[in-house]
Amino acid sequence: MSTPVSLSTVIMTHPTRLDRARALRQRHPELDMRIVVDPVPDGERCTLRTAAAAWSAVGDGATHHLVVQDDAVLCDDFANRLTAALEAYPTDGLALFCEWGGDTSFMLRLAAVGGIPWVEVTDHYVPSVALVLPAALGREFGESASQNLHEWAKQDDVSLRIFLNHHGVRVVCPVPNLVEHDPGPSLTGNDHMGPRKSACFVDDVGPLPDHGTAALLYPMAVPYFSWFSGETLCVVRDEAHQLGWRPEPAHTALRHRGLDTRAVTRQAQDEVEQWRLDFPGLPTEPLNRLWITAFLTGVVLTDDPLRSVTPAGEPLPDGPALDDLARLDAALSQPAAARALATMSQGTLRTAADPGVLAVLESPLASLVGRSLRLGHEAAVARRDRYRVAR
Repeated sequence: MSTPVSLSTVIMTHPTRLDRARALRQRHPELDMRIVVDPVPDGERCTLRTAAAAWSAVGDGATHHLVVQDDAVLCDDFANRLTAALEAYPTDGLALFCEWGGDTSFMLRLAAVGGIPWVEVTDHYVPSVALVLPAALGREFGESASQNLHEWAKQDDVSLRIFLNHHGVRVVCPVPNLVEHDPGPSLTGNDHMGPRKSACFVDDVGPLPDHGTAALLYPMAVPYFSWFSGETLCVVRDEAHQLGWRPEPAHTALRHRGLDTRAVTRQAQDEVEQWRLDFPGLPTEPLNRLWITAFLTGVVLTDDPLRSVTPAGEPLPDGPALDDLARLDAALSQPAAARALATMSQGTLRTAADPGVLAVLESPLASLVGRSLRLGHEAAVARRDRYRVAR
């Protein structure tokens, strides 16, 4: 970019959590963080009210404004990594965290397997644990939110999505994330959602890929499992659809790819039943859905080349085909890919079991996901080979 990055940073907090905000500021003196406190702390809980003040507090001369929540954990060498990210995507919103059960987390998992450093945020909200906007845009959101506190959604992440969609601003997220979420008791009643950790935090996986490289994943299909609705879906890119994506039930997506859905369902039930002999205690049906999601992910990774585009949307060369087992295993063994797949179970099952139980079973669940994904790969290859013989 032609103008050097100049960042202003604030921490948004509530008086009951000031200690956390001060500790965060103390850990990162290089960011010169200012603390913005809920201006009506005894009023109705409303994150938009604090966010409006935080986004209005853009520093003089700043090109970009970062708003961090008091429960954010910033990665090592955060300032330098963020500067590189802003140089790659200077005009977009940058969500530096995406939670392990959100829609974007499944996009992130595909990117991690392909070594692609950016994904577009596809949730109905904008992850706002740590969010950067161009300074003028951030200031405009703050002013507009202040004027519309009683009309806009009280959740700042939902209002941010509506505002940025209206302005035609894309939000992208680095893979792995630069920020982790370490929440205490929720101020807004979100404890029922269970833990909301990063889908893949860079400090958990070692050296960071070059986020100055601007490749953005451009997938054709993304399987996902909603922890909220319990649905297993696959969204398929379809420019004729209003949102650019056509949602399909997972079984429909399997059938469209030439696979026997009844056979896959039976296989899921058999595999999960066998797994539960060693690791009882988790409910069967969510495990079946997790298994099918991972299986379909293996099918998609085998069938579809991992495509990426530049920030302007220009196609980049396709990533390596993962249509043989050796290539797939090599991709899955990379630290970011392994961590991103390990969090799939933690994010999707978080309300189906006690978080402590899920944490203890993280490794066995990761093995279940990995095996299912590889079986999906095998099914896709077998279907392809049958088609070749038939021809």
